[in-house]
Amino acid sequence: MIIVPIEKKISWKQAPIVTAVLIFLNVLTFIVWQTQDERKVASLTEQHKDSILPKMEYDNFINYLYQSDQIPLAQAIEQQWNDGDKNAIYPHILVDLGYILWLNQTDLSFWGEKEYGPWLREHKKVEAQIREISYIKYGLTPAESRPLTLFTYQFLHHDWSQLVGNMIFLAIVGIGVEAAIGSFHFLVAYILCALLASLTYLAFNGASPIPLVGASGAISAILGMYIAIYELHKIRFFYFVIFYWGYFTAPALVIAPAWILIEVLQLIINPEANTGYSAIVGGLSAGVAYIYAFRRWILVKDSPSLEASDADQAYRTQLNDALKQISIFNFSAARVQLESLSKAHPKHIQLKIQRYHVEKMHKNQTTIDTLVLDIFQHGVHHHQYLESVHDLYCDYLSQEHSAVIPFDLNIKLLLVFIQLKQLDTAKKIVKQLMTEPNDDAMLAKALYSLSKALERQGLSDEAYRYENMAKKLQSTTQPPST
Repeated sequence: MIIVPIEKKISWKQAPIVTAVLIFLNVLTFIVWQTQDERKVASLTEQHKDSILPKMEYDNFINYLYQSDQIPLAQAIEQQWNDGDKNAIYPHILVDLGYILWLNQTDLSFWGEKEYGPWLREHKKVEAQIREISYIKYGLTPAESRPLTLFTYQFLHHDWSQLVGNMIFLAIVGIGVEAAIGSFHFLVAYILCALLASLTYLAFNGASPIPLVGASGAISAILGMYIAIYELHKIRFFYFVIFYWGYFTAPALVIAPAWILIEVLQLIINPEANTGYSAIVGGLSAGVAYIYAFRRWILVKDSPSLEASDADQAYRTQLNDALKQISIFNFSAARVQLESLSKAHPKHIQLKIQRYHVEKMHKNQTTIDTLVLDIFQHGVHHHQYLESVHDLYCDYLSQEHSAVIPFDLNIKLLLVFIQLKQLDTAKKIVKQLMTEPNDDAMLAKALYSLSKALERQGLSDEAYRYENMAKKLQSTTQPPST
């Protein structure tokens, strides 16, 4: 099941740059760096096996597990060890930072004069490599005072499920908050609130040796800001459940249970993960407090328009009803509703595209032709609809009884498809235009554009052919010299 708020549209003049960069950094860190941890642990395991450490440390490790209430793990390792499986302690003995810190407190009196020196040399060598593992090096460990990790732990994740879940939610709420308060204020708020989430975790976890990783605390802060900004304003949500989808309007607070559900699912998928619930609570509280404290200065944008007007709401309700009729294959009812909406909202191109697909079911060719030409004529002037216009063009031209598209409009479509790098479609338009005696100067310019686009893709032979076609057309338009 997917539920996404869609009230705020992305404005590319004020694109959500900070949200995009944060997602990019999290994904890049995981792919480029954290995926190397498994290889590092495997290498360490082989090195540890060949050293004097396993026999020297086995009894101490088991005692440590019992003392730290990890009794089931201790018993399982003991059983396997007694059965002859000397690898049972791996990788636990290597990646348990609590055990490493415990060992570091031992001294000559603990090991004895004969064993202490050799043990210490091997231990220091292995520990130096263990501390290069990403979540140990940059995870937030309360038992160690490392200020840098107050920030770095937010960009690390246990596994793909945690990363994907966090990034989806970061995109959902981050875009809405950044659009509302602006990129600069969003960045400042993110840093401060994430820091407060970290400090809250430290306050509640004392001297815990377990490193915390994950962006949950920072994302909770953004969620808190989202709730504080939109409060009980009704937000439009898109939902998708298996094959059923639609829209509903609900207060912005509905996003909070969705976040809780994601955290619970992550806990079910990875029960051994160290989920920092105190960081989540601290981040959520910090986000809410930040917006209420600085609302006057950060100037929340568009807040008066967050709740849809009655006319807007009526349009959405009718469109939602029409889309539901389509989803249950009741095309006749959908056709009536979409036609009514089109008359009331003649400039909505996406609405006309929906009408086109419904009219195809009724094979009403006259209405289809009128709709298509109208969509082409107006859609080429709106960047967000260009891909839809291309898809519609290909679908329409595949029909048996498609109408002839006017020359000037075909030229516009040709230039748009070249811009979209849909060169196969562009070549089809050229083939059609070459059969029409019309404005050869306009067509020649379009052919030069197509030739350059083909050249950029390394298709030199085709580029040369279209360039020659352009030159030939150009020569026919120039008056003879005297």
